[in-house]
Amino acid sequence: TGKPHEVGSIRSRLVEQLTSPVRWADCMNYILADQNEAAENYTWAELAPGKTLAGIMRKIDRGVKMTSYMSPPVKATNC
Repeated sequence: TGKPHEVGSIRSRLVEQLTSPVRWADCMNYILADQNEAAENYTWAELAPGKTLAGIMRKIDRGVKMTSYMSPPVKATNC
């Protein structure tokens, strides 16, 4: 739906998530409308290969700062 869900609806929403189109743009529009001033001050990060989501965000709002990482920004080490 692009909006937060109530705890009681999570089970049915998981089924919808597997069988319905992704509404990523609706989610981003909801966040931008709800926290517009705060959201504009952040740099959003796409943590996946490519720049697909960054491109969609540019179409939604050109003012949002996005960065894409093809690999993790920090190399993990064994502790």
